[in-house]
Amino acid sequence: MRAFLRRRHALGIEFLLGTAKQMRPIWRAFHVVSAAETGNADVHSSDARVYDRSGVWVSTLHLPVDLTPANLAHDLRTALAQPVSAQAAVTIAALKQRFDLLSRQHSNKCSLRPESLDSIAMHGRLQGSCCSPMNFQHYVRQMHGLRAYARVTEIRRLTSYAESITLTPSQQIAYDGAVKLSHEHGPCCCHCWRWTAFEGQANYLIARRGYNSLRIATIWNLEDGCGG
Repeated sequence: MRAFLRRRHALGIEFLLGTAKQMRPIWRAFHVVSAAETGNADVHSSDARVYDRSGVWVSTLHLPVDLTPANLAHDLRTALAQPVSAQAAVTIAALKQRFDLLSRQHSNKCSLRPESLDSIAMHGRLQGSCCSPMNFQHYVRQMHGLRAYARVTEIRRLTSYAESITLTPSQQIAYDGAVKLSHEHGPCCCHCWRWTAFEGQANYLIARRGYNSLRIATIWNLEDGCGG
């Protein structure tokens, strides 16, 4: 370890050595995402990113360098103090209008199986949350986050990839890492149509676009339609 740090001119960094079993309690205590957990040597130690109410990036805090309670509180106060831009206000108003409509819809259900999608009208849509009422702030964060993937058409595709794409062992490691990192510990909280849809979506993005565990988990979290 010292030789590794010496080559990178980073001897001042403190470190611990041990087996994965010995280290896991420490990772959990300090909220460290390890490469052993993600299955990818390039995906570890998640950063905390702070955005203001307009969705503008304010800061990134890193474990264990500058992510402290004091720094986080400071950056959150800075973000909350930023005025909402006129353009952002219009966007938020538009999202509120859409939210008011979607939050009253109930065509999205946990009991809906993948094969049931064939019965939906050609231009029909699944709308609303399936488990608990929608939350506006959560909805806004999802919409802002998904904009980064607007040009990735496969983000909008559904169930066909779950059966048509078989992952290699190394690709399966990336998928399994996403399962560990995602909020629901999988494409969805239960094996409904969403699980099949976003399992297939992940298969495509891993196999054809080289997405890693963290990117897949991020997309799954943004696509969460269970409510809340």
